[in-house]
Amino acid sequence: MNCPSFFQCLYDQCVPVGSFGRGTHYSVYRSISWHFADLTRSARAAYHDVAVVWDEDHDERVLEVLSLIHGEGFLAPILFIGERKGTLTVLLEEDAAVKLGTEGIEQLTERLRPLANVDNDVLSVHVAAYGANSTGIIQASQDDVDTYLANIDLLWRLGLKPIPSRGQINSMTR
Repeated sequence: MNCPSFFQCLYDQCVPVGSFGRGTHYSVYRSISWHFADLTRSARAAYHDVAVVWDEDHDERVLEVLSLIHGEGFLAPILFIGERKGTLTVLLEEDAAVKLGTEGIEQLTERLRPLANVDNDVLSVHVAAYGANSTGIIQASQDDVDTYLANIDLLWRLGLKPIPSRGQINSMTR
């Protein structure tokens, strides 16, 4: 699989494991963000880890959309992204979704719609807070989806995290 520009692949589950959803599996990518999760500008860059949730067709157009989202500066609040049945589902960090509010989420959705036009195929876009109505990303019950996503988040601590300073890096290598 191709890693999108400006991202490092931290984990790539190439095929489904077990029998959850319709071929559900995931990958985790890291990039750098100059925004806080509420999309306001930061004076300092931070790492940003995001999970791509795949279904049985492993539609890699999601990676192209992810790159476009990054290029537009909208990556910071996103924890999960995935495509299923022609819908791109984007799940935001809960505090950022609360701060953006309904109007801000609607504005973000409108900004993401043109980015979801890939290979002359327009994906519909669904943006929600992580943990709220996230079943569109996986075909399963809300409780099962919540458990699956929570486990990914537990393993990878998705979202923004500080980049270690030079002194921190030197002390880690000693």
